[in-house]
Amino acid sequence: MQLTINLPDDFFDQALAESVAKIASQANRADEFPPFMDKGTTAKFLGCSRGTLDKWIRNENLPFIKIDGMYRFSKEKLILWLNNHEM
Repeated sequence: MQLTINLPDDFFDQALAESVAKIASQANRADEFPPFMDKGTTAKFLGCSRGTLDKWIRNENLPFIKIDGMYRFSKEKLILWLNNHEM
């Protein structure tokens, strides 16, 4: 059985914009996170699900480091990436 879900064209852009706004409104919150994070911590930092994080890696050029199959994300690079996606 296959399920097809049709989402609006701007669905992911809107989700990204909402995450950027959420993080921007909680700027001091960034200090609670380590300089390099795994996927779970990164998703919390960005205020999104791990599924959305994976989509942003594939489709939005989210910066990451991959070593032996493990993903690590630089908090500094994520903040720069977020700033570049402001609307």
